[in-house]
Order: sequence, then C-alpha cells, then structure tokens
Amino acid sequence: MKKILIAVGLVLVMATSALAINKGQSELNLYGAIGETTTKAKGASSQTSDDFTTRIGYGYFFTDAFSLGADIDYNYSKSQGSSDGTNTIYTLLTTKYHFMPKNTLVPYIGAQLGGYFMDAGSNLSSTGFAYGALGGIKYFLTENASINAELNFLGMSTTTKASGRSYDADMTRLQAMFGLSYYFGK
Repeated sequence: MKKILIAVGLVLVMATSALAINKGQSELNLYGAIGETTTKAKGASSQTSDDFTTRIGYGYFFTDAFSLGADIDYNYSKSQGSSDGTNTIYTLLTTKYHFMPKNTLVPYIGAQLGGYFMDAGSNLSSTGFAYGALGGIKYFLTENASINAELNFLGMSTTTKASGRSYDADMTRLQAMFGLSYYFGK
C-alpha cells in the first residue's frame, strides 16, 4: 500500500502543470549553500576550505525555457587547519535552460561568467575571472513561488597578492545550493 501511495504521489507531482514558467516573467531568488573550495597555487600543494555562500539573483525569461540573469554571491570559507577565514564577493551573469518549463517539477542546466574579489586578511587579497556550470531542479509550490536545489561549480584563475608578492593560482568551488524563487510579470 505504501509503495502505491508513493507511486501515485510521484505521478501527480510530475503530471501537474499550469504552475510554470512563462516568457516575459522575472525571477527573484535567494539561496544558501555549503561546499568546498580547492586552491592550487603554482609550486605549492592544494589547499581545501569549507564554504558557506548566500546568493541573491534576478533572472528574466526570454522564452518559456531560457533565462538570463545576474547573481551576487557572498562566500565565507575557512581552510582546514587554519584559524583565518576568507571573504569573497562574486558577481556573475547566469544563463539557464529549463526542461519541461510547464510542469511543477522543472529541471534546469546553466552556465555562469563573471568576476570576484577575495579578502583573506593578513595583506592577502585577489580579484579574478570566474566561470561555471550548474544543474538543478525547481519545485513550484504556487504559480509564483518555487523551492530549488542546485549543484553549482565555479572555476577561477587569479594572481593573488600576499605581503608584496604575487602568486598564480587556480581555484574550484563545488557547492550544494538550496533556495526560494519568486516569479512576477507576465
């Protein structure tokens, strides 16, 4: 009996429509995330840090499935075994393609491009270029609101300045993001 109820529930969730995305709509979203950043400076060993990120974003739907938007992320990370934390601000242009945009459950993929500013204290700061990929799912609670889960990858290349010296470094960030979206407009 329990399996039948689960199967019926899944069919209803997948089949429900009319709570969907429409061309001309705007999306305002707020996310929280946990993850890891790995930093590899040339000539040094890799360093891993635990991350927490908050994001606010805006997107505009040019079609029912395609959106283009901007995100601002605040990221706090702390290297394992270190007492110092790092604060990073990202500004990203984000494009997403939504599969089955007329359903209640809407999977999507996307790409990101932008920049960041990192401040790790102790005379250590950097700016750089960021690029990424993402994939996730939106579950529409109402016509104007969804809860979202996303796997988000960012790659970064930078020249970091510390105590008057410069270091080339590559960083990768992988995070599980969870959030809410509000849709308005058409």
